[in-house]
Amino acid sequence: MQKNKTYKTPKRETWVKQQLRSSSIKWPAKNEAERRSTTQRGFFLCNLCKVEYKKYKSVKGKREKNYNMDHIIPIMGLKQETRFADGSMDWNAYIERLLPEPEGYQALCIPCHDAKTATEDTFRSTFKRKNKNKLKK
Repeated sequence: MQKNKTYKTPKRETWVKQQLRSSSIKWPAKNEAERRSTTQRGFFLCNLCKVEYKKYKSVKGKREKNYNMDHIIPIMGLKQETRFADGSMDWNAYIERLLPEPEGYQALCIPCHDAKTATEDTFRSTFKRKNKNKLKK
């Protein structure tokens, strides 16, 4: 006899997020934003440092992107805006942030994108830590 598997909400949530994120690569607004960031053939302008970079670099004989299309408003939100008070996912808010209009994206060079992501991650983890302490009291 085979037991029925039950899928807990976090596992289901993770799977749905992965599917949405992988399909967001083909989002037309993202492609439009990417075209707008191109300054001349093969170059783009970083939205933060305002330096013009080549779109691709050669690493060990392979062509790699030299930039990232970044969401101006973070997908997960710095203060958990994509969650309801009970902690469940607000899918409409998540999808709105994941798939914005072209104005919701910016082209960033790798160093600027890494710095922005690190800042957001630090802020987000600090916020979570403070809120966990409030709930325990």
